Amino acid sequence: MTTLRTPRLPLPELRSVELPDLRLPELPDLRELRSLADRPELRRPAYALAGAGDLAVAALRGVPARLAGLRAEVPAPRAAAEQAAGQLAAAYDGLAARGEDLVTRVRRQPAVREVQERVEATERAAESTVATARKGAARTRRSAEGTANAARRTAASARRAAKQSADQVG
Repeated sequence: MTTLRTPRLPLPELRSVELPDLRLPELPDLRELRSLADRPELRRPAYALAGAGDLAVAALRGVPARLAGLRAEVPAPRAAAEQAAGQLAAAYDGLAARGEDLVTRVRRQPAVREVQERVEATERAAESTVATARKGAARTRRSAEGTANAARRTAASARRAAKQSADQVG
């Protein structure tokens, strides 16, 4: 297997090139995952990620043929950096659109819908189980409190009876 080595070119400072902010927002806990698709600030980055994966698979198929042509073209470092910055912004938009198309196609598949229905049913069952467990824990706590109170009353009664017996004897 041949390893492709990219020549290392010195990169100039790119202060004049503005790149888009590509930071993703923090993900919520697992209970909120179902609503992620409804959050507008997550939709575009998620689509871009899905589109990037789909594009990567498609692009890798044509890599061997394109390598021969790229070896001959090595642009100047500054021009390459500026070109890459412009292409990055355009590629991000393209990836988001491609990802949205992919997600839409996948969501329409019957197998995905079936899995979504199973997830929803499992979620309902889990919520029911949690509610039942909470009710059982509350009943157990009330019962334990009642038993503890009865034990305190019995101990107090035994203490009074022991004191009365001691007073009578002595």
